Amino acid sequence: MTKYHNYYESLIMMNPTMEAEGYQKLLDKVETIIHEEEGEVCKKDVWGVRRLSYQVKKQDNGYYVLIYFKALPTVQGKLSHFYTVTPDIWRHMTLKLNEQMVADYIPNLPKIPTEHKKVEEKI
Repeated sequence: MTKYHNYYESLIMMNPTMEAEGYQKLLDKVETIIHEEEGEVCKKDVWGVRRLSYQVKKQDNGYYVLIYFKALPTVQGKLSHFYTVTPDIWRHMTLKLNEQMVADYIPNLPKIPTEHKKVEEKI
């Protein structure tokens, strides 16, 4: 059975009052989960502390990180579980990227292999 990897982006909003090593520890755990699912991180954008449009947990700011990665489809469930049970991760969203999005957001990557099926025509 062939395993297919998909490209994903994951936006994480964390508690802004943590120390720098706390952020790094959480991001290392996220990368470990991705690697366990035969994945690799393609790009990581640390946005840092940003002002929120409304308060979350009585805070006006959040610490944001955007991660682009490639992994098996089972990674979404494992990341979602980790994000949900971690109290310092306040909000999260993980999206599967299509070919055009990968080309736009993560330049210089090889194309996603697609499965081609031979269609027989009846004459």
